[in-house]
Amino acid sequence: MTPNSVNFVSPLMVQREAKRPVQIEAFELPKMYDPNHKSLSQKADLLILAPVSANTLGKAANGIADNLLATTIMSTKAPIVAAMHVNPMMYSNPAVQRNIKQLKEDGFIFVDNGNEETPSKFPEISKIMSTVEQVLNQK
Repeated sequence: MTPNSVNFVSPLMVQREAKRPVQIEAFELPKMYDPNHKSLSQKADLLILAPVSANTLGKAANGIADNLLATTIMSTKAPIVAAMHVNPMMYSNPAVQRNIKQLKEDGFIFVDNGNEETPSKFPEISKIMSTVEQVLNQK
């Protein structure tokens, strides 16, 4: 998780749902759950970016790896599921649209919130989890 993501979703909630510890800072000590652990990017079956900001989308689309999440995105071979929560004005910005297009071409799976009027609004958790299940069942 990024430091900003904790303003939207509790790390405890994510940890409870994932049944795994979460990392927030790149330089905090790892929370070991496996004595033979690999890096986060190698260990992951799937990455969930929820909520994902326009900033993180931009970093991922342009290969910028300056925090734990961006580094993990750049180094994983796991599928990446993204659920946006972006200001509508930012979402309509051409640069953000280019980044989304690039990430889709790169294989990112975006969770559609089903709302054509505000597609940048965060989808329901059940919709995110349904997408995650579909992706994992395809592996």
